[in-house]
Amino acid sequence: MPTLSTDSKITGEDWKLEDFQKKLWLKKKFVVSSHYCITLDRVPEAVYAEIAANEKQWQQWRKLGVWDSDASGTMADLKAAPYRMVDTSLFAAEFKAKVLQQASSIDSETNGLLIHSDNFQALNLLKCKYYKKIKTIYIDPPYNTNASEILYKNGFRKSSWISLVENRLRLGIEFLCDDGIHVFTIDDFELDNSLLLLHELFDRENHLATVPIRNN
Repeated sequence: MPTLSTDSKITGEDWKLEDFQKKLWLKKKFVVSSHYCITLDRVPEAVYAEIAANEKQWQQWRKLGVWDSDASGTMADLKAAPYRMVDTSLFAAEFKAKVLQQASSIDSETNGLLIHSDNFQALNLLKCKYYKKIKTIYIDPPYNTNASEILYKNGFRKSSWISLVENRLRLGIEFLCDDGIHVFTIDDFELDNSLLLLHELFDRENHLATVPIRNN
């Protein structure tokens, strides 16, 4: 029977540390802030003066290319472009409250949701609300190669990479409706492990196609 060598021996203290780290990772997280992007046609005119006076909002529109002037606009300019987006994060909390009070049902009127979070924590937060309601999931996990500069960790050990991807894939499956599509992007370096994971979680007969893309 194989035994561990002295330098790789795992003690009870090691397991305690692993268990403690796992508890920290799985601890429920709080939503620290939430904001809304709402087109002007859905914003009550009673707050238009407040919007027109907010230089941060005009700066954002200028950056997005939907306002050309160096100066801020007027209420007339707001009315002339009813589908320009108002970002409540640029205003005081009282402004957001006034806008949301006009909505009869936030859920029914919200047609897009953007979450800034670790994906594992976000998936756990949302899984009850969106269980079997999502038609398409597109994920772009770390390719696990430092061949190109990206903003997140991209050089995991094989086992760590597989664990990272597997627990997010497993959570993601709970969101898909019965005829939903799951799209997974990867390059050659982790292709084999990706296919093993996908075949295990989705079954081989559910594999629709593999689309190769070459960028040289």
